[in-house]
Amino acid sequence: MARDAGCGREAIAEARRQVVEEISAAMERGGLAWAAEWKGCWSPVNAATGRTYRGMNRLSLAAAMRRGGFDDPRWCTFNQARDAGWHVARGARSPATVEFWSWYVRVPGSGVVTIQRAGQLVRTGRLPEDALKDAFLRGKLHHVFNASQVEGIEPYDPSAHAPENAKVERVADELIESSRCPVREERVDEAYYRPSTDTITLPLRMQFTSMDAFARTLLHEMCHSTAREVGREVERSEEGYAREELVAELGSAFAAADAGLDMEAYANADMGRTFLENHGAYLQGWLTAIRDDPSALAKAATQASKAADFVTDRRERLVASRINFERTNWLDEAPLSARAVSATEVSKLGRKPDPGRTRWELRGV
Repeated sequence: MARDAGCGREAIAEARRQVVEEISAAMERGGLAWAAEWKGCWSPVNAATGRTYRGMNRLSLAAAMRRGGFDDPRWCTFNQARDAGWHVARGARSPATVEFWSWYVRVPGSGVVTIQRAGQLVRTGRLPEDALKDAFLRGKLHHVFNASQVEGIEPYDPSAHAPENAKVERVADELIESSRCPVREERVDEAYYRPSTDTITLPLRMQFTSMDAFARTLLHEMCHSTAREVGREVERSEEGYAREELVAELGSAFAAADAGLDMEAYANADMGRTFLENHGAYLQGWLTAIRDDPSALAKAATQASKAADFVTDRRERLVASRINFERTNWLDEAPLSARAVSATEVSKLGRKPDPGRTRWELRGV
């Protein structure tokens, strides 16, 4: 299957170029602390669906939030606002665009149809099944508005949309416990993921200047460790390693924001001389790669989203299992009078988890 060279290609390329310029400028100003400028921008969500944007769209809207000074992370298209009964304010201009990609199939005599429609035609015998092999991706840009530009939408409540400012060490412990591979803390001078043994090695916590620095390093290496799981190939070349470092850099920022970490403290953490020497050298490589080919940033952002989602999902499942275990234990141990809850409340607690489910068993989930 291939990508379509349709009329939307130029518009998408230009939109990506603008984001590349903004990120490049931030990297040149702040070095490895470049994300500090974007501290409140990392979790844009769709106002109509409640879903967090992924990949390049997450970066594009983060850039738009910083550029426009928006505090509200919610976004929607004009049609989504209309369908929800809201109204885009008179005179408001869309400050950002999002990419929407779909699979299409060319049908003789009918032009281009979505792959879903093509599947219907195959099932009714009006299109040979082989035609689906020639499906191609076509991208479109959709203009979106920030919720602060929309009338009728409920006022923004930061506590309802932004994650709680989590305690860093607690989140780090949860990440380690839910890691898909062993995480070893040893008295060493550098952190790394070793594919041959499928292990992550970190310096001892006391060797870091802060828990924010420890968490940032941990997330960076955990994103590296997801390559096999999410189908990401790492090219064995200087350019390939630089691209992988960019994926881990973006992925760790996405995952940190999803975990509710303080992004300003995360970005400004003193990473130490070894980290700066090992990763700072890649910074110029990132800038060169994304400026020469803006689509490289889009690809890295997509891969980073997959890595962050993988790490975040495992941690959230661990946290959820702990909460359910604590609730069911309370019901088992509390006096009968204290357990007098409704059937509806009991059903919300879910099935009692297996107390023997341990850290090493979670890795196969």
